Amino acid sequence: MSKIVEIRKSIQSDILAIAVNMRDEDVKEVMDSHMHSPYRALYIGFMSKGGCWTIIVDDTPVAMVGVAKNTSLCKKGRPWLLGTNAMIDDKKIFMRVSREVLKQLRQGVDFLENYVSIENKCSMRWLKALGFTIGESVNSITGVTFKRFYWESS
Repeated sequence: MSKIVEIRKSIQSDILAIAVNMRDEDVKEVMDSHMHSPYRALYIGFMSKGGCWTIIVDDTPVAMVGVAKNTSLCKKGRPWLLGTNAMIDDKKIFMRVSREVLKQLRQGVDFLENYVSIENKCSMRWLKALGFTIGESVNSITGVTFKRFYWESS
């Protein structure tokens, strides 16, 4: 049976649906990076300028993804994705959807940059597969090492 996958603009009710089922790796990463709960991290992303989309599989929100920008005119963005284990159940579908979402994230920006925990191995592999460059290391407020990742238009 094939899965029905949809990408749409996020709505506020998506936050709780994903927060209560968030992958352990993502929960740890938002705590290590900003000391945020899953709900707070998703809410901040939802409210940021730049855009926020929800990935839905078989009518269930499985991830939220977006790009945070300082202003709507800004050409730099901070991409992010937080989700549930269900988002990676079918890796082929996830990569196809990720490439579609990445097109949305890149609209109107020349440079994307953020940080990923080195403990979040799945996210590191995903970012490399999408063509992001993995850069230097920094330590978070909790002492966990994060790697800078970025993309710039050519």
